[in-house]
Amino acid sequence: MQKTIDQQRYVKYSGWIIIDAVAMILLPIIFCSPTLACIKVLEVSIYAGKTQAEADEHEYDGETMYIPIDSQAYFRAEIDDVCNPDNKDFVWHFDLDSDGIWDYNTLTYWLSCTPPPWTYETKGWYHPKVKVELEGVPDSDADDTCQVAVVTVNNVVWQTYGDNTPLAGGKIFPGKKTYEDEHGPDRRKVKVKATLNIAPDASDNIYLHFKRWDVDDPCFSTAPLDPDDSDPDPNKHSIDNRGSFKFENNDHSIDVLAEGCIVYTTFLVSMNPGDNYRITATTSQEANDDLTHYKVETGNIPSSVKRTPMLTTWRKLWIERDYMAPVPSTGNEKNRITGTADSYNYDTGTDQTTVDLGQNMPAYFDDITTGASPTHQFVNGRYIVGGNTYNVISYSDPIGDDEVVVGGNCSNEPKDYILYDDDDQTMLDSPYYCSFDAYFDAFREAYIEPIYLPTSESNEVDFNLNLTIFEADYGIGNWDDKQNVVSASYFWACLIVTCYQPGSSEDFDGEWDTTHGGVDGDTTQNINVAIIFVEEFRDYNDTTGSSKTEALIVAHEVGHTGGGSHGDGNYWDIMGDEDGDFDANANSFADETLNTFRTHITWLETN
Repeated sequence: MQKTIDQQRYVKYSGWIIIDAVAMILLPIIFCSPTLACIKVLEVSIYAGKTQAEADEHEYDGETMYIPIDSQAYFRAEIDDVCNPDNKDFVWHFDLDSDGIWDYNTLTYWLSCTPPPWTYETKGWYHPKVKVELEGVPDSDADDTCQVAVVTVNNVVWQTYGDNTPLAGGKIFPGKKTYEDEHGPDRRKVKVKATLNIAPDASDNIYLHFKRWDVDDPCFSTAPLDPDDSDPDPNKHSIDNRGSFKFENNDHSIDVLAEGCIVYTTFLVSMNPGDNYRITATTSQEANDDLTHYKVETGNIPSSVKRTPMLTTWRKLWIERDYMAPVPSTGNEKNRITGTADSYNYDTGTDQTTVDLGQNMPAYFDDITTGASPTHQFVNGRYIVGGNTYNVISYSDPIGDDEVVVGGNCSNEPKDYILYDDDDQTMLDSPYYCSFDAYFDAFREAYIEPIYLPTSESNEVDFNLNLTIFEADYGIGNWDDKQNVVSASYFWACLIVTCYQPGSSEDFDGEWDTTHGGVDGDTTQNINVAIIFVEEFRDYNDTTGSSKTEALIVAHEVGHTGGGSHGDGNYWDIMGDEDGDFDANANSFADETLNTFRTHITWLETN
């Protein structure tokens, strides 16, 4: 004779739990003796499944049942060949553990009890057991056990995709590796690798649930860089990514069927520097559904959920550096004049010599400007005669020949001379490449890594003694940017051109204004040029006592090529105040400028 018991309800505790009983099913005895000797429970068979319907259909026959963590499994016991003429109570012993050993600190159930399904809360191997006996009848017991593998995620990490730039320090560079790189879109990709505690087969239908999250910026907590920190809604906490980021062929989340211990998916980061991400992974659908941005951000997640370290988009800013041809020795752009002095007049009191130059300066040299300092481009220049060099202190243009006053006594020198203006001779040693290494950290605050292109990408531009920004903008005269590498969404680039001086009214050779540099931008052609007047700001420093460096000027102008504006911050920021004035000790960009850099699609003055 056979009795079947559907185990529909179960409560898991460490002690005894008495379930309210219903009437015991009485079994008629046809072939049994009325003595107690024949009262036995010969066999208990376990039917197991992830659902009640599966448990009714699937008799456990030795294979392992794989289930996700935090899930339920149902068990149904079938009792065969039971003789019970005296209507003895059935004693049920249930045990759920992962040690594979019988635990006799058990529960007592009536025959028709309906325990709930077992819930698996920790990972690993379980051995659910059922033991049935007739109360007070020796040798009437029978038992069965099965094996359940509870699958969960041990860890989830980022991995470099293909031959992309290796991930290091939580950084990913999604731009092209080189200007000719043909795999630009693939550079956004990163592998997500989840490792499971147990290796299921695809037929076990274990899915990993992946979700992506926008992580709070670790360096900034106020607008405009991280405007959501003050939002009282925890689900909106620190939503500050500027660009699109998603799973490949999906969006916010993706479910991946597990086929072994290692499960991969592919994630696409945004192209915007400073965007941060985490991925969570779990086999528990319930835990996955319960996740919020705030919980993931603070790490307040259940043990069945694992999250990656933070990953941040960085962009490389490739810098092409062109140089201007050397200062010519002839023509109206030369920086020196030769001649024969008419006379020397040495003053012992001042230890200075007045030199009659024996000629009037050509018209293409700057004239004296009343009230300006210095008053002429030859002031602070060099008077070279007889192999010796004398510093030019002043210049005058009396009736007749022009005169200069030099320091020291040159009255015994020959009369043939070379008179250089006050300009630096550095550019005579062309090519000269402007640099701003000292300010790379300022760009790194926006998660941008400036990189100089090799000098093989550099060009020589024609010399222009006094180049105006207007001429540069419109390509007037002999000006040609000759940009080899243009900026694009997958390859951020700008060009620095080392130039000599701005327009003659701004070159500090008798000027009343100043221009250290400028930007020549053409968004229709992605031309992005920072023009640096190296001689002008050297004159400016000499005249005003300022200590502005070449690197600071370059950083300022490169900031313009990325959309930075005067007045984004104040006088102490690299971009300066609304008039473009900035302190010589400025070493960082204002938050408004950093925000502009981070919202770019392409590195251009305007997008």
